[in-house]
Amino acid sequence: KRHLLKYEAIYPPDAKPIGFIRGEAVYSRVCVSELHTKETWMRQGKALRVDEEPYKIVKARPKWDKVSSSVVKDLPLPLFGYWQVEDYIAPPAVDGIVPKNEYGNVEMYRPSMLPAGTVHLQVPGLAKVARKLGIDFAPAVVGWEYHGGSSHPSIDGIIVCKEQQDTLLDAWNAAVDNDIEKEKSKSHLRAVKNWKKLIRSVIIRRRIEKKYKLNLSNVNVK
Repeated sequence: KRHLLKYEAIYPPDAKPIGFIRGEAVYSRVCVSELHTKETWMRQGKALRVDEEPYKIVKARPKWDKVSSSVVKDLPLPLFGYWQVEDYIAPPAVDGIVPKNEYGNVEMYRPSMLPAGTVHLQVPGLAKVARKLGIDFAPAVVGWEYHGGSSHPSIDGIIVCKEQQDTLLDAWNAAVDNDIEKEKSKSHLRAVKNWKKLIRSVIIRRRIEKKYKLNLSNVNVK
């Protein structure tokens, strides 16, 4: 057992050793199971069964604590095995409200984690439209990114109730069309401005040529 890695354990606990070396029990490799934290299991679409106790407790890696502005060491880290988890089933949406975690997100590491009665919409800018319309939604956390010495959630789209999908997408399409029209209007105004500038330079050139009887065809008048 002393050769087991930090996240490994013998399972079942009453597994029989296949032999002894210098009095130390040797177990079959099939009895060595990999353990994970509750959060790691969740990222695999698994949740702890009710009333499960940690199969093993190890020391967590040192981490920076923002409250105390110091590095916290030797915190206990509970670990669990595959026999202690089951497929995660998210609570369903109720009355147009998306079920969220404590951070206001929906964890969507697997398609099976989508709450019943909701849809996952991966459309850029949709959250802004939903917020404007007062439609309840939650950012979809699909993974984690590690930089700056800490982990950060990776967001891809939003979760909304199915009955709000068409309304939200119609509003998004209308907003996109409106933005396109605004860009067209800006482009038109720029074109008109440039045209006026060109005409003005031509008029100025002709006035100078007429007044001083010069040929300014090769001169740029701004």
